[in-house]
Amino acid sequence: MSYSNSGTIVQFISGIRDGGAESLVRDYAIMLNQRDIPIVIVTIEPPKLSSGNYHLLKEAGIKIVSVYSRFPFTRVSVINKLWNRFFYNKYVQFRLKRLFKELQPRCIHTHLEIIHHLKPLSKFLHNVKLLYTCHSEPNRYFNNSDRKRELEAAKYLIKHNNFQCIALHSKMQAELNQILGVDNTVVIKNGVDFSRYYDVQLDVAQKREQEGIPTDAFVVGHIGRFVTTKNHTYLLDVFKRTLAKNDKSHLLLIGDGPLKETIQQQIRDCNLEKHVTILSHRSDIPSLLKCMDVFVMPSIFEGLPVTLVEAQIVGLRCVVSDRITNECFLSDRVVPLNIDIDAEVWAQTIVDTSIKGECSGDISAFNMQNIISELEKMYYN
Repeated sequence: MSYSNSGTIVQFISGIRDGGAESLVRDYAIMLNQRDIPIVIVTIEPPKLSSGNYHLLKEAGIKIVSVYSRFPFTRVSVINKLWNRFFYNKYVQFRLKRLFKELQPRCIHTHLEIIHHLKPLSKFLHNVKLLYTCHSEPNRYFNNSDRKRELEAAKYLIKHNNFQCIALHSKMQAELNQILGVDNTVVIKNGVDFSRYYDVQLDVAQKREQEGIPTDAFVVGHIGRFVTTKNHTYLLDVFKRTLAKNDKSHLLLIGDGPLKETIQQQIRDCNLEKHVTILSHRSDIPSLLKCMDVFVMPSIFEGLPVTLVEAQIVGLRCVVSDRITNECFLSDRVVPLNIDIDAEVWAQTIVDTSIKGECSGDISAFNMQNIISELEKMYYN
């Protein structure tokens, strides 16, 4: 079926970087485009041109439109503060209204912390379907005082517009319904394009050598932005103890973020430079996952981490925080642990491959082809 005359679908997100939500939007856009669905990604900030997600979207010919570019004079700190205080929101609203008037969207699918930008456009978007995917734990997210305007905007749009929430799993669904006073939140899992992982032809030793990783190393891998919730400091403590148990251990960290330099300094302080590789802005995640021996994710909290599903698709053993929803623990190769226990327990679990988890699940439920079909129905119902 061709949807070319049925209205544009807008994926609306703060920016294109190398985060989990951005990766999901990337796959949504590419796979919707393959189905001849008119798709545009609208961002507030310009995309990060060095990011792997941006390169994949560019290769696929996906249109990305940014509504806000910093004027040269706003680089001066005082002027920048004044601009952001008095003009930023009005300017973004003006640009969004003009852009949406041009695109005539059938549906605007919003991600991350930008619902408040839609509230002033409520009347203008009266006939547009509005969807919002929550990518974090709702009780933590909406009860944060910094996100009060997000909660107010969501409740306003629920009352005045055709606005509906999407949760990543059933616990999140219940929390969103309770917080927002609704009963129609739907569950659509974070999907993965399985073909990107099944079709990889790779010489692992050659790939490791190319990335500066010893070919005979026991590679402990992690993918995630360098932010507090990913718990990199604890991960380094775990790795130090893992290295003491297996001197061939090597830590592979994939990601970027505001705490990257802090973590790099901690690595130097621990004299781990020879044993740690950091890679950023990568579009070859399937190949890099295949270079790992074990995937470790000691997150303080998560929504539903796509990278954990990806690690299971390639068959990796995973040692992860028990604060992550068990709906993405899909076999006994996923071992959940408490992040408040001694890092020694994590290290022992990483090196002892006989330790298994107790979960099971259907990994096909995360196949993006099926999830795109669910989205299609929501967009064009």
